[in-house]
Amino acid sequence: METKIKMSNVAADDCANVWCVANPKANRDAQQKDIDVLCNVMDCSPIKSGGACFEPNTILDHASFVFNTYFKDRACYPARCNFGGDATITKTNPLSNVAADDCANVWCVANPKANRDAQQKDIDVLCNVMDCSPIKSGGACFEPNTVLDHASFVFNTYFKDRACNPSTCNFGGDATITKTNPLSNVAADDCHTGHAASSRDETMSHGEHHTNV
Repeated sequence: METKIKMSNVAADDCANVWCVANPKANRDAQQKDIDVLCNVMDCSPIKSGGACFEPNTILDHASFVFNTYFKDRACYPARCNFGGDATITKTNPLSNVAADDCANVWCVANPKANRDAQQKDIDVLCNVMDCSPIKSGGACFEPNTVLDHASFVFNTYFKDRACNPSTCNFGGDATITKTNPLSNVAADDCHTGHAASSRDETMSHGEHHTNV
């Protein structure tokens, strides 16, 4: 019988604030082998060419993505972040430079090359857990009434609400990160920034409860 290792207080109590990243002192060939092995048992599409986390295209960055995804999926169990010394636990967010400092300058939009039916399914799923009233008929972001535009609103709202973490903008290739403001020609419009209010919101009294659709 496998001996259960007692989890540290860091892993058990503070999983949201610890990360498993590639050890910069480890051998890159060994880390590439780790990537290859783990990608046989997990979804590595975000680090494939065209994926949300493909750039920076380095073994160190790709290994960090794979290690951390594996680690987080296993509740930050310390024994799941080592890989023979190829990985290490840190309390410093490896996405801090992108997510915290540059979140205002990146957007998650619908991939124009993806299948529209698949993107509509993404919309339906996400609208079960977030407020999609702005893209409902009469909402501030209903027009343009296209799957591509509605998906961009939903993807970006979800992405921004999660501090622009690259792993939250992929949806099987249905979404992609861009540094070009999708609303650059319509500066006053907030439809893809996650701050748009529906027309119903604008006319609601402060005491009325808003039900997510």
